[in-house]
Amino acid sequence: MQEKKSILSSFLDLPFLECQTIEKDSWVSYMLSVRQEDYCKLVTDEGGQLRRYLFDSRGLDFLSKNEVIEQISRALADPTYLEVLSYSVTIIATTATVLGQALQLRDIQIINGLQITKIVHHQFQSGSAPS
Repeated sequence: MQEKKSILSSFLDLPFLECQTIEKDSWVSYMLSVRQEDYCKLVTDEGGQLRRYLFDSRGLDFLSKNEVIEQISRALADPTYLEVLSYSVTIIATTATVLGQALQLRDIQIINGLQITKIVHHQFQSGSAPS
């Protein structure tokens, strides 16, 4: 019988464009600039579904369309729209290692950014993501 691999012990890679490392005491933080497509691949499983297990169970879910959601969608769809820089996602992990131009993460929890993530995922699934 083949042993089932734990979801929480697997590594996921997140390619980045830029990375800033911040070290304090025994903590290391990374601030990354990533392509929407690469982030979408991180949060999407092989079947094209959102990896719901990555999200903090206390996080707010995407309730309904409203003006804020519309503005976020427009900003993410237009790469020249500067306001997109103010949207971010916070990810915590038990292990994070820079390997070339990617951050390898283990035991990920996305604790901020569920709505943005769902919008990005929807845009890529519907084919309306920026080219």
